[in-house]
Amino acid sequence: MAVLRYSVIRYMPDPRREECINIGVIVVADDGTFVEAAFTTNWQRVQCFGQEDLSFLKEFASLLRYRIQQHQDSLFSSALLGTEALTKMAEGWHNSIQFTPPRASIAPDPRKLLEQLFSTYILEERPTRRKAVQSKKLSPWHSTVSKKR
Repeated sequence: MAVLRYSVIRYMPDPRREECINIGVIVVADDGTFVEAAFTTNWQRVQCFGQEDLSFLKEFASLLRYRIQQHQDSLFSSALLGTEALTKMAEGWHNSIQFTPPRASIAPDPRKLLEQLFSTYILEERPTRRKAVQSKKLSPWHSTVSKKR
């Protein structure tokens, strides 16, 4: 069984402020037998955080998934498929897209690990809108305060 390593992919709109939001997770096997990434589908949340056009992030996510699937680029060529490539990305990407340093896992199933990591690090819930309470009655507390004046 190969040792698995993972990294959280983060979006940092202004690297000087060091505020970030997790947008994806990537898992690789040390022996190069597995590499897969999963990205958020809740881009509205990311948009609210970054306050800028996110087309470059969506494009990055699509390109990385495509290249992982094809295994035909320098980012994940067969020679670099695994921990080495992930470590280089974590060390070298310091702008709006960043990778956390790779962490090890001995989980037996890499796909299940990816699912678990995704549910841990990526918030996919969309907030529900609450209906405004429109009541003409004032709270009992408000009535008490008003009477004392």
